[in-house]
Amino acid sequence: YNGVQSYQGDATPAWEISGAKANATNQFKLFTGGTLMLHFENNRMNVPEQPIAVVEKTTNTSVSAASTQIIIFDELRRNHGSMYNTSNGRFTAPVAGNYLITVELAATGQSNIFHIGIYLNNGAITPLDPWVNYGDGQRGGSRTLALNLAAGDYLTAMGHFGSNSGTLEANRCRATFYMLG
Repeated sequence: YNGVQSYQGDATPAWEISGAKANATNQFKLFTGGTLMLHFENNRMNVPEQPIAVVEKTTNTSVSAASTQIIIFDELRRNHGSMYNTSNGRFTAPVAGNYLITVELAATGQSNIFHIGIYLNNGAITPLDPWVNYGDGQRGGSRTLALNLAAGDYLTAMGHFGSNSGTLEANRCRATFYMLG
């Protein structure tokens, strides 16, 4: 016998054990939503690459005074798991887990009240304040959060200028979304 698999109503196993034949590889695999999360093979644990997206803006973006807008990063530096959408600026968690999110923004000139925000499913992250206020005379900053996300939850990076308008600078605005486990 060469293996055992567990199925839950579709063709993707939840787990798999193989290796009973002499020429088979001794393996144990654990899947979540069709994504291989843990793999033991021949007495070694092999952890597959965790879902990660590293994105950057390659164009300038004007932001009007006293407005808030979704920041869309148009360049995919890395997108393992196809989690980031460059048309709507959404990072979507492929599986449930803890994720580390970092957003860095830089603007031309000084602004009056510069904010960076991270929104979950189009709303504030309760009870966390999703915004960081860098105050007067700032050109940029960063926001980092560690969040527990359900599969299908999505995040968007937000930018806000106070009473001055500004321009987000090309190649100086980036974000990283990384599954911790």
